[in-house]
Amino acid sequence: MIPENGEVLKAFKPFSSLEKTDLRKIIEFSTFHSIRKGKVLYYQSDRADTVFFLLKGNVRKIKYRSDETNIILGKGTPGQWLGIAEVLMNSVYLYDVMTEESVEVLAFTTHNFLVLVEDNCFKQLILKELARNLYLLHAQLELARPLHRLIRFILANAVTHRGKYRVNATQETISGAIGVTRETVNKYLNHLRTDGLIRIGRGYLEFDDCNRLETYLA
Repeated sequence: MIPENGEVLKAFKPFSSLEKTDLRKIIEFSTFHSIRKGKVLYYQSDRADTVFFLLKGNVRKIKYRSDETNIILGKGTPGQWLGIAEVLMNSVYLYDVMTEESVEVLAFTTHNFLVLVEDNCFKQLILKELARNLYLLHAQLELARPLHRLIRFILANAVTHRGKYRVNATQETISGAIGVTRETVNKYLNHLRTDGLIRIGRGYLEFDDCNRLETYLA
């Protein structure tokens, strides 16, 4: 549980400059939750009714597209907000959020969050967070190289198969899902195979270790 005085929040940059009274107000207007690994915090297209602040643990953000493919948007780490834009716009959530390990969050209902936003110091904090998220989004788009897109596709679509991970997809399917040519997919798959990270079969690929693939995204 979070102490009522909210002092623990000072460890996070967004709250480091706030007064004790402001920290207490944030605690009063939120609820603390501990969530197990593998649970979904919220689903894409569900009505956004809660904003979350991540205190501990990592989550994965997954965006589903109309052609039933998906994109890993990256991780949410301690100190990050989730669902701000959707709640402020009274819209649906824009992507799934799934826990990669046990996490702890503060949850703010729409009503409580909007009340907090009326407070000037909290409003400034949220404006900075929205600006930060916009900056990071454009940076991710700029840096989303074909290899990174390929690896995100592999990680997002892998299923367990006889003690290993398998992705059942042709190179043509992968090229359409990540927006590159089949030749580009073939080039980078062979690159990953040469490095010993994957094995390529007819209409599928296999690998043993998610963490080794994820190092390419760092």
